[in-house]
Amino acid sequence: MLIVGIALGISATVWVGFFALPASEFGAWLRKRNESSPYPVALASPIFADLLGLLVLLFAGCSASSLLLRATVFVLIYDLINVVTMIRNVIGLIVLWETFEQSGRST
Repeated sequence: MLIVGIALGISATVWVGFFALPASEFGAWLRKRNESSPYPVALASPIFADLLGLLVLLFAGCSASSLLLRATVFVLIYDLINVVTMIRNVIGLIVLWETFEQSGRST
């Protein structure tokens, strides 16, 4: 549960941090190129997956059901995939930022 809670905190921090971008020159550049719209949803989805994981872990600790154990494993794998995807999305933003910096903050 601790690891999923840490992942939830990191996901929420990244999502909140994303909202500083639209006010910057880089955010304007992203909007101009129509590259900014998928990121809020893509960075918010791991938050919901981690919340689901925490709920499932909470109920799995109170039950001896093998079906719930299988669901817990599935949700935890889904959480892991979402965290990896979030990291790839952040890397994608960094690559776009590097492109923005190399273009001389124009275009």
